[in-house]
Amino acid sequence: DGVIVLIDTETGAAFAAGPTFTSVGASAVEFVAGLPLAVAGKEYSATIPAAGGCPDYRFSEYTDVPEGMAGDVHGRIAGVPPEEGDFILGFELGDTNFSTPPITRTIPLRVRPRNDDCEDQIELRDGVQPFSTVNALRDGPAEPEACGESTPQIGADIWYCYEATCTGDLVLDLCESDYDTMVAIYEGCECPGEPLAIACDNDACGLQSHVAAFVRAGRRYAVRVGGFDNNRGHGNIVADCVGDPGGACCVPGGCTQATEGNCLEAGGEWLGVGHLCEPDNDGDSVADPCDGCPDDPQKVSPGICGCGASEIDTDGDGEPDCVDADDDGDGII
Repeated sequence: DGVIVLIDTETGAAFAAGPTFTSVGASAVEFVAGLPLAVAGKEYSATIPAAGGCPDYRFSEYTDVPEGMAGDVHGRIAGVPPEEGDFILGFELGDTNFSTPPITRTIPLRVRPRNDDCEDQIELRDGVQPFSTVNALRDGPAEPEACGESTPQIGADIWYCYEATCTGDLVLDLCESDYDTMVAIYEGCECPGEPLAIACDNDACGLQSHVAAFVRAGRRYAVRVGGFDNNRGHGNIVADCVGDPGGACCVPGGCTQATEGNCLEAGGEWLGVGHLCEPDNDGDSVADPCDGCPDDPQKVSPGICGCGASEIDTDGDGEPDCVDADDDGDGII
């Protein structure tokens, strides 16, 4: 007989997670491992492992399969689960070599949050955003300097990328969470391979977290939300940027988010509070608010010839062909 065994990827502990299976007809069926962890929003494929004797197993009658996923006759579970959660997949398993009735069994499947890994950060905006770390794993370094030597590690973390809407303090409030939280802020949204947090908090409001860090309008910051000692739970993250408001600033060659003072100091044209450096319809890396030719990927200003027209100067006389009567320089108009 065999048992389903799951291994905790953080502690290395192994434990039985399902029933022991007896024979199916004249063959024994053994489930040698649980299904691996899936991630919400990501393609997933795994096969329920069954082995023993000389069987010809067929799976059928699946139940509690996550939305966006399905199982086939070979025990392959595949698809894209849209949300995190814990599922107990039910199924029937029969051996076509024998006439005995199929057995009905279950196997667990855990779906992690879509932003569980740092590389899968999702956008964080000012305001209130609900979150869950119930199925999260740790994906970040210990932060002894920012978080303190006694509580350096943020466990069971999820990740966000925040673009600052002001120059001032980014304030993050997790005080209404239902578990012992921790939170850290990093400059830039690249995944840290070493301790780089610019701010961190554990217990500012009871066992929950409240933290602030200085930010500059238009710059991006990674936000790491987790728990003390791998505590997991639910909550709301409230983000508020307190300071001088930012807006789109047109500078030579592009657009950047900045305060009015910083924009004018850089010699740019400030478009006002709340204006964004997006979209970029022609894909030339200059946002439309600062692009004089938003539908022409070759030009960012009309120039002499206008948007959509080349400024080529065939004869090199300083006049583009569009206004040069003798554009080939042969003296003949």
